[in-house]
Amino acid sequence: MIDGQVELVAELPEEITGEVRELLECIGVAEALPGINTLHHSESQKPVIDLLSLQGFLQHYVDETLTRIELPAVVSAWQHANAGKFRELMDLDRTLCSDAGLRPFRAASCAVGRRQLSKLRALKDHRLLQRYLSAVERGDAAGWHALVYGIFLSIYSVPLRQGILHLAHNTLGGLTFKAAAGCGLRLTDCQAAVQQIAEQLPTIVNTAMDRIGTESEINLFLSR
Repeated sequence: MIDGQVELVAELPEEITGEVRELLECIGVAEALPGINTLHHSESQKPVIDLLSLQGFLQHYVDETLTRIELPAVVSAWQHANAGKFRELMDLDRTLCSDAGLRPFRAASCAVGRRQLSKLRALKDHRLLQRYLSAVERGDAAGWHALVYGIFLSIYSVPLRQGILHLAHNTLGGLTFKAAAGCGLRLTDCQAAVQQIAEQLPTIVNTAMDRIGTESEINLFLSR
């Protein structure tokens, strides 16, 4: 990570350069996440006061938000972008807005999503992207960073598994950084505490990848 965040993210391959690398590195970091106190209250979680409670908090986030909602949403957005399915993308945006578990993430996530969308404005040939950008600017769509990220992976032909694994690591690292900064924990200690959770991410990503081509899963993932 950058700016002192926990080193959980593997270096990107050298062949990924320029604006693609920039967007991959900045989405999912701490600024895309709400404050730790907001998450405590919204999810009725015990406060993070030590490494054990940090590990429990992060595991809850990985199980209930990253695995259940965010990574499936990225995969679905990637599918819709590949197929040019704008209506389905809008339906997915609205579905995320209706999920109570994502409510504390909305402001930070959508702020980052909109900022990244604006960086893609010059890609006039990508009709679905331009329609989604227009919908966000009109207030008809929220602009969740997970959906923007899925569109981005499709546009730039970034390997899907590599892309969502990077996002998962980036998000876990960003949330760990937020927790450490808000609770006075040392980042070096947090790194050891979160490593066991980070080792679960390849399996979680494989599960998200299994959704590809299964349209019913797109409509069911929030009901689990």
